[in-house]
Amino acid sequence: MTNLAGIQSNIQLVRSLSNDLAGYLYSLPDEVWRNASSYGSACELWKIADVVSHLILESQANYQSIERALKGQTSPPMGYHHLKGEEYLERVTSIRIAYHEDVFPEFNTSCRRLNTLISSLNPESYVDPVWHTRSVMPISRLIEHRILELALHGWDITYGFNRQAQLTKQAKSFLKRTMKLWLNMMFRGSTPLVVPIIYRFDLTDSPEDCYDIVINGEGFNIISRTDNKATVTFHVSTNDYILFLTSRLPFMRSVRRGYITFEGEEGVASEFIDWFMPL
Repeated sequence: MTNLAGIQSNIQLVRSLSNDLAGYLYSLPDEVWRNASSYGSACELWKIADVVSHLILESQANYQSIERALKGQTSPPMGYHHLKGEEYLERVTSIRIAYHEDVFPEFNTSCRRLNTLISSLNPESYVDPVWHTRSVMPISRLIEHRILELALHGWDITYGFNRQAQLTKQAKSFLKRTMKLWLNMMFRGSTPLVVPIIYRFDLTDSPEDCYDIVINGEGFNIISRTDNKATVTFHVSTNDYILFLTSRLPFMRSVRRGYITFEGEEGVASEFIDWFMPL
């Protein structure tokens, strides 16, 4: 059964996160766009203006995909070529250079178009299949992907100016509930493991929350704490749990700075992120 209230709440969250990010971007100095190479983000090799340009591209792609989905079309757009790594960075950089000082206005325009479209959807359309670079999925799932993009990249941008930046309360609440969505996209499988690895995450600021990520090699699952003995137990705040799982907190540096403490073999603990890295 479709969770209409949940989907509509997610649509409002997209609007809220994009509006909040627009407000933050508006506060930044014009040099962020004019001299983009001088303003780095939390994304390795990406400048703040690159991250914003990526969000513009994603917004435009989502808009086009939903429009086509409403017509029953779920194939990739004509001329689409999947880019990754350096190829995609070159694409983002070229967009940033082309927009130059108009990156921020273009971000506002692209968000407004997408937000208007998803807000106008007939609830019956939420389950319609829509094309995405990773798979064909329901429109409701594409909306969730947009929240992931805004929440995490919003932090990436803020981190460029504030090394103590925290995820927003709204972002943390959503990401904690839907972390498997991110992990599914990033998981790098292997041959089956003889003994599954259990990574336990004890959230220090939310004692009622403790999650086990169980990896068997071919796949993984994320569940509430089990009675099984953990291979490694991490003690970490909700904010840093999300940033660590999304490859934004380097393990050893986070341990040295006290963001993460753990029990178990250091080698196995440090290998966690290797299971969830972009291909």
